[in-house]
Amino acid sequence: MATEGYIIAIDMSSIQELVILLRSITNNINQIAKRTNETGNFYAEEMKELQQRYQKIWCSVEQILNQFL
Repeated sequence: MATEGYIIAIDMSSIQELVILLRSITNNINQIAKRTNETGNFYAEEMKELQQRYQKIWCSVEQILNQFL
């Protein structure tokens, strides 16, 4: 800033939302992995929920990337 004379302000709220979503899906994956290791079972409902959350994260990523284009 001292040499160029301007400041670039970046809105990071969408990044914060993305981090929250990533933490949520990571927690779910860990819980499912723990249960699968304990019981040997993996349920289709859990897979469907993971896929939905994953899709939501990718939608958020696409929106963020489109803001920079």
